[in-house]
This record gives sequence, C-alpha cells and structure tokens, in this order.
Amino acid sequence: MRPTLTVALPARNESRLIGACLAALDRAVVAAGLPVTTVVFANNCSDDTAARARRFLPSPGHVVEVWTGTVEPGSAGMARAIAIDLARARHPTLGVLTTDADGQMHPAAVARMAAALATADVACGRSWFRGAGLFATAEETEYSELLHDLRHRIDVMAGRQPADARPHYIESGACIAIRTGTLAAIGGPPRLPSSEDRALVAAAERAGARIRYVDARVRVSGRLIGRAEDGMAACLRARRTDPDPWVDQGLIRVDVLRVLWQQACRPPALPFPSRALPCGPRMRISELRAELPRLRALLADLGDEGLVAGPLPDPVAHVA
Repeated sequence: MRPTLTVALPARNESRLIGACLAALDRAVVAAGLPVTTVVFANNCSDDTAARARRFLPSPGHVVEVWTGTVEPGSAGMARAIAIDLARARHPTLGVLTTDADGQMHPAAVARMAAALATADVACGRSWFRGAGLFATAEETEYSELLHDLRHRIDVMAGRQPADARPHYIESGACIAIRTGTLAAIGGPPRLPSSEDRALVAAAERAGARIRYVDARVRVSGRLIGRAEDGMAACLRARRTDPDPWVDQGLIRVDVLRVLWQQACRPPALPFPSRALPCGPRMRISELRAELPRLRALLADLGDEGLVAGPLPDPVAHVA
C-alpha cells in the first residue's frame, strides 16, 4: 500500500537522539491513523546512527527505511534535499513531511500537517526548544511580531493568506510538509548548504503554491554544535560570545519594508522576499533597536486604512 505521507529525516551522528526522534514520530503517526513511510538518510556518520535507526520497531502502518550516504561536510541543506528526494520516490499519495533528527514531534503534529495539505500545497509547522527565549531579546521579538503584521497585510492584499488570523510565519525544516506535485513544479528541493527550509517555502510560493502555517509543533535540541555551518547552532553560539550579534536575516530594515509595502499596493503582486537570504543590509542587535521605533511608527501610519504617511525612501530592489 502506498503511504499517505513520507517523512524525510536527514541524520548525521545522531545515535544519541535518533531513537527518541523516531519514537515521538511513531506516536504521531499512530495518532494520525495514516500509512506513513519514514526515510532516514544517515549521512556522513562516524557513529551508529544508521544501526540504531534500523533497530527501531515502528507500529503497524509505519514503515522506517534507512539509507546511508555522504554529502559535502557542513551541508545539512543538501542532506535534507537528498532525504526529500528519497522520500518522494516512495510515491506518497499526499506529500512529503520533513523533520530533524534532534527533534521530537508533538503527538498531533502528523495529523495536523496532513489535514493542512488537504487544502494547501505547503504546510509549515513550528519548532521550539527549551530556553529559546534566552537567545532572543524583547526588542527582536517585538520587531518580528510587527514585521509579521505587515507581511500579513501584504499577503492578504495579494490573496495569499486569509484575513481572519495572522500566520506564525515560521519556516523550519523540523516541520514542513509539501505536496509531491508542488515539489515537482519547483524542480525538487533546493540544494543549499543552509536555509534550505526557507528557500523551499519561498520557491513554492513563487510558483503560486498555497502556503498554510499550522499549529503543529516539534521540539528540537537547541544545541550549540549543529549540522549546518550557518544554521541555528551557529547563531546560538554567536549569542553567547558576541556583544552585538547579527539578528535573524529575515528581519528587514524599515526603509526596505516601506518599499515592499508600496510595491504591494500596486499590481502585479510580488511574493514576499525569501527569508533564505537577507533583503537589504542585515542588522545587528544595536541597529535593530534603533530601527524598532521606526517600525512601530510605520505600523501606526498604516492604521486601519493601510496608508503610509510621509515620503518614500529611495527605491530599493525587490529581493525575491
């Protein structure tokens, strides 16, 4: 029987965590009541990750396959792309769900992601880790929330998102599901060393896919030694050593946001810039703190009417 979903699970030196990852995933598969095949791609391992994954005994209706191989060191994004290709080669009837080997899925996650794919082309869940709040300042959190408010207005005008609830806009490889037809339409998963999860969602949106942001959660480790050279672990390490670290590249300066708003107010509707690359000059925390009052003012200017007060800055190139 063909699986409804296949799970793409890249893993490198995860012998300590792969058992808990597969056990949590198995509970979510059982709760969903769907036939699911999980494809573990054990890449560049110097431990017994593959052997431990092969010893795992899944519940009825859940098949676990283990593949091994080698990718360029530090290219966790390439490993994910290969895992997705292996997973879609199992011909799921609905789509491919990707997750992380250091993650543990909430028991309702698989069911919620599958339900979202019934009416969407891509579903984005949430990832979190204990102590995450220690690594993001209150100013960064507020800036992100305000930026998401503005992005939601733009998406509503473009017809990309419903107006009744603002999405969470998290695009994490720990919990993304995509229809197989959408994967084919974008030429397969992006082959990038890092930020491949954000690039995948952006490519699908550029192709006209329906994106839905779902309350499906995966807890990840929040470790400081990661698998991608410029991934989350590297960012967390910088927060411990750099007095003025870079903020997330998805946080956009206000002058650029003003231009994006003006672009959104006249056809044709352009996709919101991909968070896989900075849109305009990247900010450090000190710069974000200086930008925050300007972002508050921008949202206040928009008000309920959606109008920007004051002159526009010099044009800034749109980065898709």
